[in-house]
Amino acid sequence: MAGIVPKRAASSVIEDLDTPRIDCIEQEHQKTGAALAQLRWLTDDFRPPEWVCNTYRALLAGLLRLEQDLHRHIHKENNILFPLAIANL
Repeated sequence: MAGIVPKRAASSVIEDLDTPRIDCIEQEHQKTGAALAQLRWLTDDFRPPEWVCNTYRALLAGLLRLEQDLHRHIHKENNILFPLAIANL
């Protein structure tokens, strides 16, 4: 199953996290969210104009998938991984 991390590997990651690292990563998440919002705005919500070629349409579709994947990744870290790490400090 894709995306499943073995329990031993996950606990190793949790043990390596401390509050300053978590704070730094959360700041990076904020910056990433702002960059994604700007990208969405610049691309008119990833909607291609009628006149563009298929390559441009594929680019916008790929950017949408990138945004979705990053949001999912950030959600998992902020709401699952970091609370577990903090609980184990």
